Amino acid sequence: MTEARQPAEAPKTAWERFIKKHAFLYAAALTALVTAVVTALITNVPKTVESVFSGDQPKISVEDDSMSLIDLSMVYADEIDRPSGGMSADLPRGGVKAGHTRTKIVVYNSTGAAIRITDLRARITKRSAPLSGALVARTSQGAASEIMGVGLWQDPPIARALGRKHELGSEAFFAVQSIDIGKEQTQVLEVTAFADEHYYEYDIDISYHSGGEQKTVVARGDSMRVSGYAPTYRSAFRPNGERYEPMSAEEVASWTSSHAVDN
Repeated sequence: MTEARQPAEAPKTAWERFIKKHAFLYAAALTALVTAVVTALITNVPKTVESVFSGDQPKISVEDDSMSLIDLSMVYADEIDRPSGGMSADLPRGGVKAGHTRTKIVVYNSTGAAIRITDLRARITKRSAPLSGALVARTSQGAASEIMGVGLWQDPPIARALGRKHELGSEAFFAVQSIDIGKEQTQVLEVTAFADEHYYEYDIDISYHSGGEQKTVVARGDSMRVSGYAPTYRSAFRPNGERYEPMSAEEVASWTSSHAVDN
């Protein structure tokens, strides 16, 4: 029986012999190319994501800055015992700033483009009778400069310029000016909020212009609450040297009338 013959292999061309001889070089080059492409993609993902979300809102942080005010008085919903210690002592928890409060709003422009703040106003989330459980009357010797304030009882409660004695101006703060914030720049806004005879909780709406559009970002924090002075309190104290002493009804009336906000 005759064994079948395999067809003779055709002789390789010079090009095929070259390819076979140098195949490992092409494999190495292909591996290097793939690695470079993958590395470029991974490296640029954050930039791509940043570009996609470049129209996002600026970042907002809120900090209570009431200690820079002259009037440091606190009020409470319930009666409290006489605080111990002097001005440096910690007061009982649960107190709310009386009369007016100051908030430091830090705006970081993370939108990827310059923005312009064109308006700022309070949005009232709660309004009720003033807290009348207790008053701790305190004052400070100095205060930071005051620029803009909001009367929470006004309609609308827009930002207004403040006078030297923290009187609210009649003209809107942003009626004659705006605040520009460059890309990745930070702007600090000091906002003093005034209460009338009510208790308020509020947010701050910040309107800004970006990319041909008007937008709004909200500043919100636990410190954004303030109570107007009540006519009377179930207990009231003021510092006297290193101790807090009870206030008489006449002293309370004198204090509240001298610190009340004209509205």
